[in-house]
Amino acid sequence: VNYFGSDQQYVVSGSDDGRIYLWGRASMRLVRVIIGDRRVVNCVQPCPARCLLATAGIDYTVKLWAPVAETAQGLPPGFEE
Repeated sequence: VNYFGSDQQYVVSGSDDGRIYLWGRASMRLVRVIIGDRRVVNCVQPCPARCLLATAGIDYTVKLWAPVAETAQGLPPGFEE
C-alpha cells in the first residue's frame, strides 16, 4: 500500500487477484481498478517526481504505468517522428 498523486490524494495497492486498486484518500472510495498482472501484484511504488507508478508481481517483470492524454500531443519543435 502506498500514497499516489501530486498531493498524495490516492491510496494505491496491489492484490493477489492481479489488480491494482486506487482509492480517494479523502473520500475513501474506490476510484479505479486496473488489471496489473495475470497472477499477483504485490508491490506498487509511485515515482516521487512524476505521475508514474511501478508495479511488480511474483515473476521477473516490473511494469510502469502513466496516464495517457485524451488527445494526441505532437512532438516538440525540432523532433522527428
